[in-house]
Amino acid sequence: MGRFLKLFSIFLMGIVYTLLVNSLPYVTASDKIVTIDSLNIQGDEISSNKEYLVTFKEKTDSFNTLKSAKIKSREKQKFHKQNTITVELTESELENLSKSNDVLYIEPNGSVRTASSNITESQVVPWGLISIGANLQSDDDNKGQFIKVAVLDTGIANHPDLNIQGGISVIEGVNSYSDDNGHGTHVAGIIAAQNNDKGVIGVAPEVELYSVKVLGANGTGTYAQVIQGIEWCIDNGINIISMSFSGVSYSEALHQVIKQADEAGILLVAAAGNLGLGEETERYPALFPEVMSVGATSKANLRANLSSTGQELDIVAPGVDILSTTVNGSYGVMSGTSMAVPHVVGAAAVIWSKNRHLTVEEIKKSIYDNATILGDPHEYGNGLANLAKSLQLTESAIPVYDAEAIDHTTPQVDGNGEVNSAAINRGSNIVDTVTVPTSSTWSALIINLKNPQDITIASQTISGTQNLTPGTLKTITFPTNNTYQLGVYTIAYGFQKVTGGFTTVTKSFTLNPEAPTNLQVKGIKYSSISLVWAPVNGVFQYEVFGSGIVTSTTNTPSIDITGLNPNNNYTIQIRSINPVNPSLATISSVITVLLVPPAFTYEYNSSGKLYKIITSLGETVEFIYDNNGNLIERIKY
Repeated sequence: MGRFLKLFSIFLMGIVYTLLVNSLPYVTASDKIVTIDSLNIQGDEISSNKEYLVTFKEKTDSFNTLKSAKIKSREKQKFHKQNTITVELTESELENLSKSNDVLYIEPNGSVRTASSNITESQVVPWGLISIGANLQSDDDNKGQFIKVAVLDTGIANHPDLNIQGGISVIEGVNSYSDDNGHGTHVAGIIAAQNNDKGVIGVAPEVELYSVKVLGANGTGTYAQVIQGIEWCIDNGINIISMSFSGVSYSEALHQVIKQADEAGILLVAAAGNLGLGEETERYPALFPEVMSVGATSKANLRANLSSTGQELDIVAPGVDILSTTVNGSYGVMSGTSMAVPHVVGAAAVIWSKNRHLTVEEIKKSIYDNATILGDPHEYGNGLANLAKSLQLTESAIPVYDAEAIDHTTPQVDGNGEVNSAAINRGSNIVDTVTVPTSSTWSALIINLKNPQDITIASQTISGTQNLTPGTLKTITFPTNNTYQLGVYTIAYGFQKVTGGFTTVTKSFTLNPEAPTNLQVKGIKYSSISLVWAPVNGVFQYEVFGSGIVTSTTNTPSIDITGLNPNNNYTIQIRSINPVNPSLATISSVITVLLVPPAFTYEYNSSGKLYKIITSLGETVEFIYDNNGNLIERIKY
């Protein structure tokens, strides 16, 4: 009797107190999501539609699993921080492999590229350091000493103004981590150009600089290459990772290694993107919560025209007309959120070198808390990085470098960037910009919003030559609601000439489903929970996330999650999958349900023996005794 009651007590006290991230179970192969040809590869991105990242269950032999699934191709590479490989698959092989119980998920090997806009090289003072107060340090101050910074980019070229400590190339067939593009060298100079009375000086010239070449000569690469680069950083004790590139699609495997780097105490900083103003125009990896998302500002302390915006934006830094090192030992000017990132990386390195006991979160807090607030957090995050204030060299904002400066940058548009179309969440406003052509004089601009059936559903008109000055930027806004059909929409800009005739400019975007709402826990058992949420119009599949990992999929707005471990906390999110483009999805807010210990009601029989226990969770255990008072059976219901 005593032994049983002890076991039963352990059983009851194992009821889940909270629902948290780290222990949602993986599901069987029939439940996992497999995305086929879903990567939105456009413009000059490069990636094979047949190359995939395949993640297996822990301790699974990938070679034997591929063999069992009759996969002809051998794995191209295998990551050592997670059981993930890259492999080329035909559609039939993809289907066969997705049925394996040893496979957690399969996803396209997504494409990434640099997030900068090249402009004509000119002799421009590197004003960015002044704008964040880096120039207020004395010559005797630590400026990144003993901090290891890895620039994940196109490589870093040998340059008299740079001191490269080492690195690696993960580009197939390229052994050197030198720069054959120029982008990575420019980023490196903003961080670490030497204080040697020539060229330019970086924010943190004393850091230990490492070149991790994950992008090729054309400035593009794949998620697999980025994963390899981050793994190298983890293995080599890197403190800060600089990522001045962006990719359009979400990747489970990339997020996994991002989280591993974060857990290893590495600060990760990435470019928000160059897609301009919108409800959410940031891109990955900046969208991952573990990564600092950095936008760009101009000399006038205004958001750069090209700088992406959104709710994950953390901080902004100088990113327009930035002078830095380039290939062949020379110097040049570039613009973009790529240039903003190294200002933040350098600032973090300086702060860290002053106090090596700080954690990554404390470094972030120092940057965020001391930033100069410039405006709406949607456009500026916590504000403009102010290194001087973080170092207590000043108590105020740094004066605007040039209040009259003109920002000539423009957001990347179709055919001119790492992505060709934006994804707008349904229910949000469609916000777009267009530049009035300089080829003529215009009497009117007629703007038509067309749905996926090419039917005009909304229109606007701007009339008068005084309102259509050639070269100016026009911003339009169309509201949406949850009745709008999911799919690809077109905005047609019809410029009417004063002399007659039209010039038409078209842009496309994907209308994404809104995030699931009203997520609730409907039932809780010893090792399972039941969830429900409001259905999303036009969505036929949802993903369940725990700790950022897809753990299950469902075709209905409800699910039972089983196999939970007692005495663990859980946090859960639900994601709406866009049926038109499964790589685009919208995730709900996090639900964390705090459970109090269950209340017990005890009932005794006439002999004084416990014969029933009732818990507040609705579970009852009844004890059956024989005539001698011996326990012969217990019934749970």
